[in-house]
This record gives sequence, C-alpha cells and structure tokens, in this order.
Amino acid sequence: NFEQRKAVTGSNDGTLRSWDLATLTCSKVMTPRCGPVKDATADFMRNIVISCYCSARVVHVFKLEEGTCLAVLRGHLHDVRTVTVGGNGLVISGSVDRTLRVWSCLGKITGPRCVKVLTGHES
Repeated sequence: NFEQRKAVTGSNDGTLRSWDLATLTCSKVMTPRCGPVKDATADFMRNIVISCYCSARVVHVFKLEEGTCLAVLRGHLHDVRTVTVGGNGLVISGSVDRTLRVWSCLGKITGPRCVKVLTGHES
C-alpha cells in the first residue's frame, strides 16, 4: 500500500516479510511454517496478512505484529493461487478449481466464513 508506505511479500523459503517503503527496509519477518508462499497481501489498517501456499487448498490470515494465525479459510477444492483483501475487510481467494471465494473473516461474532462462491472462469 503506497499510501501507507508499506508492503508485504511471500517467498519460496516460506517467510512473509513486511516492508517499510519510506526507508526501503524489512520491518518484520514471519515464519509460519506453512510451506512456500504462493501469494500474500495485507490489510495494514486491520493489521492482518493474508497468504496462500503452494499445493494448499486453504488461506491463512495472520496478525501482522505478532505473526499469529487468526484463521484458516477452508473450502476450495484445489490449490489456491491468489489472495486479496477488499476495502470492506472481505478476503477474496482464487483457486485452480476455477472459483473465487469471498470470505468474511474479520467478524468477532460469526468467525471466518465463506459468504459467496463466484464462478465463471473456464480454465
């Protein structure tokens, strides 16, 4: 997020890194031990990192400062390849199963849940 001057990345070494774009330095390293990271994104306003891993059908939501796992989002039938977060706090994941899943995972009462499965991709 260039407005907040922060970024998050994931690597094949299994680490997630938070970067300070003002100083161009790494500000946090997380090692969740979930395997090689396929994609990662962050919602710095909510202090969360969302990531997916090679050969995994789940999405992980981590608390940025502590590096603790807040939720594991399950439901895709094949590997998850991409994740993003909307301005409204919804998490969106895209999978080889040709679906997008929209997750509400930040609610304190209901907990994480899939609110919609979007289809339409053919390959």
